[in-house]
Amino acid sequence: RPKGGIVTDHLISQADVRLRHLLQIVQAMGRIEKLICDNTRSILIGSAALNIFDDPPEQTTAIVRDNRFFCPRPNQSRTVRNKTCGTCNFACASDDVDIKAVDLRRANLSLTRKHRIDALSQFGDIIVTSYELNRQISDILPDRSRIRRIPNTFGNRAQIEDWTRSIEQSPSPRLLIIGMLNENKGQLAFLKAAEHWLRERPDVKIVIAGRGQRIGSQIEAFVEANHFSSQIEMPGYLERADLFEEIARASLVLAPTVWPEPFGRVPLEAGICGRATVAFAVGGLNESILDGHNGFLVEPGDYDTLLDRISQLIDDPARNRDMGERARKFIASHFGPSETIEPFLRIVFDHDLAAAGPSIENTVQTVSADSGLRKEDCTNAN
Repeated sequence: RPKGGIVTDHLISQADVRLRHLLQIVQAMGRIEKLICDNTRSILIGSAALNIFDDPPEQTTAIVRDNRFFCPRPNQSRTVRNKTCGTCNFACASDDVDIKAVDLRRANLSLTRKHRIDALSQFGDIIVTSYELNRQISDILPDRSRIRRIPNTFGNRAQIEDWTRSIEQSPSPRLLIIGMLNENKGQLAFLKAAEHWLRERPDVKIVIAGRGQRIGSQIEAFVEANHFSSQIEMPGYLERADLFEEIARASLVLAPTVWPEPFGRVPLEAGICGRATVAFAVGGLNESILDGHNGFLVEPGDYDTLLDRISQLIDDPARNRDMGERARKFIASHFGPSETIEPFLRIVFDHDLAAAGPSIENTVQTVSADSGLRKEDCTNAN
C-alpha cells in the first residue's frame, strides 16, 4: 500500500452513472449560466459537467488553491528525498511503494496528473492564489493568458481586532507555530534542530497550534524525553477567535515549513495582528514576507540562521515591535479586500463593489500610503 493512499482520479469516468445522474438533476433545474469550481475536486466534477450538460455555460472559472495539478502525490509535497521537484518524472514512485509496484505507481501518478490537467484545461478563466501557483499552472497549460492571481485575504479586520483587543502580548518570549502537524509544516524537524538552543533559552516558550495525531505523538514524545514540558505547549486545533488570541499573545510567529507552500496564510494572520513572521523562503511565503521588512526569510533547511533571526527579534523588543507594525501595514495594504475580494467579485460574478452597497464597500481597505512599499517593490513576489 503506497504511503498516503492511492491516487485514482483518472478512474472516475464521465460515464459514472451516479455522477451523471446528479449532474442531470442540476441541469434540470434550469440552464447554468456560470460554472465556478473552487479547487481540485470541484474542478474535476465541473469538467465532467461540461461534457454532460446539453447546453454548457459560456463562463467557466476554476480556482486553484493547492499543488494537486502539478503534484499528484497524495501529500502534494513537491519534494523527493528532501529536494524540491523540478520537471516531474515521478521519481517519488520508488519512495512510496515496494519495488515490484513502482511501474504501476508511476503510471497511476502520470494518468492522474494528465486527468487533472485535462480537466483544468476546459475552463475559460483560471484563478490562482499565489505567484507560486501561477508558475505551476503556467508550466502545464499552453494558454497562460487565462490565468489570474488573486491572493487569499486575512479575513475580517474589524472582527480580528475585536477578538484581540483585550489580549496582551506575553512579557517573555513566546513563539507561535500554526498549521497541521505533518512533515511538510516542519514542526518536529524544527524542534529537533532547536533542542540545544532551547536548553540555552529557558525563557522561551513555543506554542504549536494544530492537529495531526501521528506527528503530534512524536512531538509529545520529544517533549517528554527532553523535559521540555515547561517550554513547549500544544493546545491542538484552535477556532479562529482562539487562534487570533494566541497570535496576539505571541512575541512573533514561526513558519518552519519545508515544502513549497502553495500560498501560506500564516504571515497574513500574524501580520494583521502586528506580529512579524520568521520562515523558510519556500513557495507562497516569499510573497507575504519581505525579508528584513515585515519578517525574516531564511534559506530552506538552514536552522542555524532561522534560530539566529528568532534570537535577534526576541532579544530586541523595539526592533520586533517595529517589524510587527510594518507587517500590519504591509498585510493590510496587499491582502485586504481591495486586493482580494474586489477583483474576485469582478471576475467571477461580473460584480462591482461600488454597486454592492455600503455593507461591502465598508470592508474595502485602501492601499496604505504610509506602508513604505509599492507593488513593484515586492521583489520577493516577482
